Amino acid sequence: MDRPQMIGIALGVASTILGAVGLANSRPLPPSAHFGPLARIDANDDGRISAAEWRAAGRNPAAFAVLDRNRDWRLSPSEALPHRGRR
Repeated sequence: MDRPQMIGIALGVASTILGAVGLANSRPLPPSAHFGPLARIDANDDGRISAAEWRAAGRNPAAFAVLDRNRDWRLSPSEALPHRGRR
């Protein structure tokens, strides 16, 4: 086995080990992450945007009413970002 092959194998092993360590240290995304660009509106990070959070962010209440299709006064990611609910 020549030197370039040994270096390639060593780099492959190191990469595998570092990848495993990275996976072991990973954390799940918070529920609000599913809102994409609207994630910062979900102030309590519960995965839903309430009407109060919407207004506190300076958003139009009429737009909230249009998006809240099930009229529960909370937006789910599929309501806030309709294209995310479609497959």
